[in-house]
Amino acid sequence: MPHRLASTSLVNLTTGGILAVGQGCDLYLLKFYNPAAAVTYLQVFDATASGGITLGTTVPKLVWGVASATNDEIATDSGLGFEVGVYIIPTTTPTGATGVLIHGFLFFG
Repeated sequence: MPHRLASTSLVNLTTGGILAVGQGCDLYLLKFYNPAAAVTYLQVFDATASGGITLGTTVPKLVWGVASATNDEIATDSGLGFEVGVYIIPTTTPTGATGVLIHGFLFFG
């Protein structure tokens, strides 16, 4: 299946997560601003809905920790392939089951 470039978007993340891209794609860039007073972990899943994801059990495709009050980014030359879609859930630990409400901004492309 050919992959498409993910769209660029700015979103707020909630405890239940967000559907960042609703189809297969290659993710080349992920930027996040974390205004919280603690580190926030973004668990990134190859999915289009949270129904198939059990935090703490389902293995994410990517886990990324962003320190408090900072901007950070991940960039790849070849893209990280997602077959179904990109679903992102912010959590308090790298692979934990506790979601967190964060009003940071996510930019992806």
